[in-house]
Amino acid sequence: GYSPAVRGLTLAALALTAGLAAAPAGQAAFPGRNGAIAFTHGVARDPMSAPRLHIDTVRPDGSGRRVLVRQAQFPAWSADGRRLAYVGVTADGRDRGIFVAAADGSRRVRVTRDPDDGAPAWSPDGRRLVFHRARSPGPGALVATVYTIRPDGTGLRRLARGLFPAWSSTDRIAFVRQVARTGRLTDGIFTVRPDGRELSRVTGRAADSAPNWSPHGTRLVFTRGDRIHKIRADGSRLRRVPRRGSFPAWSPDGRRLVFARGQVIHTVRT
Repeated sequence: GYSPAVRGLTLAALALTAGLAAAPAGQAAFPGRNGAIAFTHGVARDPMSAPRLHIDTVRPDGSGRRVLVRQAQFPAWSADGRRLAYVGVTADGRDRGIFVAAADGSRRVRVTRDPDDGAPAWSPDGRRLVFHRARSPGPGALVATVYTIRPDGTGLRRLARGLFPAWSSTDRIAFVRQVARTGRLTDGIFTVRPDGRELSRVTGRAADSAPNWSPHGTRLVFTRGDRIHKIRADGSRLRRVPRRGSFPAWSPDGRRLVFARGQVIHTVRT
């Protein structure tokens, strides 16, 4: 699966040009103007080598593409667009975890030190991050847990069993709930308060993944298999977006969705 993350700062244009490869990211879209799209770009040095993943940014019209952070993935802009959370490696390339950096990729701070951490997303006030820790205890098995933490690495709190969390502007966290270690691992998208109260089901299919909030926290967009769907936060009014793709993200102005299909990033009106 792939996904970009839209920054809520500068003025928007309409669409991206083709030819950009994206990779998984967690991102909440808060109210504001559209800005740069951060995405994970995989580059293989030769056909037999594993790809090196870097976070690139590009304007919504496809211009101004540049490498922001090398050896990194899962980009997520803070609500004010001034910071980026992501999964990266240390300077020596030996250790992996979640990092926070300034919007230009400078002033990196390591938040977690577990190589199984992924999919960070910001709280509305920027004071905490939510992420998943997904371990494989054996072949075909998975144990995934959602945590929150402060950006300085303190205050780790366990929230729920699940994957791909996203934090809304109304202070609810959506995630894919894990119900088993093997076989049918998940059973749909749920939302919960950051303190673990008010758990609520939104969808009920194992194929549902990668939820992302609308700017005002009233709707979610997610993938079901290879199709993109929208739904109200209370689980009503499910609608299928007429596009195939994965890991969609809402633009900060709420007018467009950005998503990946194959090796190409697309945008579509909501």
